[in-house]
Amino acid sequence: MNKKMIIFLGWFLLALGMTGCAIWKPVTQGHNGWKAEDFTADLPVGWVRSSAPDCLLILTKDGVYLQEITFSKTKTEKELTFSKKKITQDMLLQEIADITVNEMTLNQAYKNFELMDNKPVRLGGLDAFRLVYTFRNDDFLRYKCVHYGFLYKKKYYEIQYLATVQHNFQNSEKNFERFIDSFTVRTTRSADQIAH
Repeated sequence: MNKKMIIFLGWFLLALGMTGCAIWKPVTQGHNGWKAEDFTADLPVGWVRSSAPDCLLILTKDGVYLQEITFSKTKTEKELTFSKKKITQDMLLQEIADITVNEMTLNQAYKNFELMDNKPVRLGGLDAFRLVYTFRNDDFLRYKCVHYGFLYKKKYYEIQYLATVQHNFQNSEKNFERFIDSFTVRTTRSADQIAH
């Protein structure tokens, strides 16, 4: 076996091991509607999807190390890994956004972390915050992330679009924007939306 093939197989087996037993399902035209708990969205056709215990949705087109959309949840009152702070149900969203940024600046995996935007938004009928930031990983790959956070039914939820800056971010950004535009909380939808 030549050296390139050995390196490729090594990376492939590493990626396979890191995805564990995740089952990836293709997102196809006409079968791209998604719902979990009280949430619905239209998924990008041509991508693949999976889930995990703490992640309601994982989407990628070219592999999670190149680009991914994730939708995760955690309980409030849980101590964060690096700052040791807690997100509580009675916090303002701006406070939660600040804690989230602080947590990332303390995390050594986010090298050269740079916050580009931090603002309040509406997401699926709920109040949320939206962060945009860049960082480098241990391999000096530069990533850009659009990160939404919100509280709902005593849990904290995050939707993130993360992709390498050089090739993948702009190529897949419109897919993420369509996902966000379609994202709804079923209990906040109007009667005519539910009828369709």
